[in-house]
Order: sequence, then structure tokens, then C-alpha cells
Amino acid sequence: MTHFAVIDLGSNSVRMSVWSVKDDGQPVAESKVKEMVRLSEDMGAEMTLKEPAISRTIDALLRFKDTYSKLDDLTIKAYATAATRQAKNQKKFLKRVRDEVGLQIEVIPGVREAELDYVGVINTLNVQSGLIMDTGGASTELVLIQNRQMEHRISIPFGSVNLTEHFVQHDPITPGDLFRLWSSVSNVFNGIWWLREARIYRSLLWVGRTGRWPKFSGGSTTSATLRIFTGSEC
Repeated sequence: MTHFAVIDLGSNSVRMSVWSVKDDGQPVAESKVKEMVRLSEDMGAEMTLKEPAISRTIDALLRFKDTYSKLDDLTIKAYATAATRQAKNQKKFLKRVRDEVGLQIEVIPGVREAELDYVGVINTLNVQSGLIMDTGGASTELVLIQNRQMEHRISIPFGSVNLTEHFVQHDPITPGDLFRLWSSVSNVFNGIWWLREARIYRSLLWVGRTGRWPKFSGGSTTSATLRIFTGSEC
């Protein structure tokens, strides 16, 4: 039996979804696993992945390997997003994964991540127009859909982990922390002119790793990759 697996390495978590594929190309979900690795933790101003986060990630990938290595006729795709994309020690990290796990990871650009969000949404939900927001640990992707077409997309280099590390100095968060965080995010959003168009639709599709709709239990990147693999990309 043919099997297909997708590993989605984000800044906060790593996920693996596995399907068997029927003779007619229809996928059947077999398993979905997720581990919180916080790969972007403590990257700091130097933008380097730190050893504790790298070790957690490699350990999780080795546990995933225990599962996918037992599958027959397997095609596996592995993608990394913002934390790996931004890391100055990206090449060293990817080499460690190849050497210790035997896994080749593709680092996708932020704009491609936004495009995969669109493919995953448009093939899963009956949405005509609206704004997709994919909030991860170290990036946020925004996509404007009009009449089921992708009109605009952007990737912004902030997410739940790096915003928290940069702005939140107290637990619980203080009004001052919240004000500084909100002001910074608002300034960025106000500079994206086409977001004004999204207001007329009053439809926000919040997907991704930090905020997700239940239907996207495999993640939008995973969903889109499956669509492409089985030949049903929009």
C-alpha cells in the first residue's frame, strides 16, 4: 500500500500526518501527531537556534521516524517555516537533522507558506471571500481571498513566541506590556494597504499552529501538500 507523510516543522511545534493512498488516489488519514518543541525559543537578536531547542526538535523527529520507517512504499515531505527560515545557523541545523535523523527538510519562503495556507483553505472550506491569518511562533501569514481567488498575500516575521519574548516582561502581562505589543503589531498591520479591503468581508479564517480551526487538524501546510500529492490542487 502506498503511504504519504508530511512533517511540518514550525517555530512552536512539529507535526506529522500520515495517509494511505488508495488506487484511485484518494487519501485515507492514518495518524496525526504533534509535539511542542519551541524551536524559536531564545533565538534572541542574534537569530540563532539554541541547543536545547535543537535537541528537543531532533528528539521529536526521531520519535516520528519510529512511526514512518515502518510504512511501506512511503513518500515523505518535510517542511520548515519561520524559525528555521530566519536562523543564521540554519545550514548547521539542517545538516544535524540529515545526519541524526536521515531526513531532508525543505525550508519554504514566507510567501510560499501563505500560498499553501490558501490552497489548504480553499480546498477544505466553502469560503468565497475573506482574510486568512496563519499565526505561528515566529511568523504570521495573511492572505486576502476574493471570489475564491488569492488576491494578496504577505508573511510578517512575528508570531506568538517572538512577540512574547520581545514584549512580555511580566506574568501575568501588564497593561504596559500589552500596549507596547499592540502598538507594534498595529503599526505593521496599518502599513499593509490591502488589509482595508478585508474589512468589508467580515470573515477571518484563523488557521495555522497557534490558532487553528478544528478542520485543519493537520495544519494548512500539511493540507495543501496532501492536495498537491494526490493531484487535487486547486
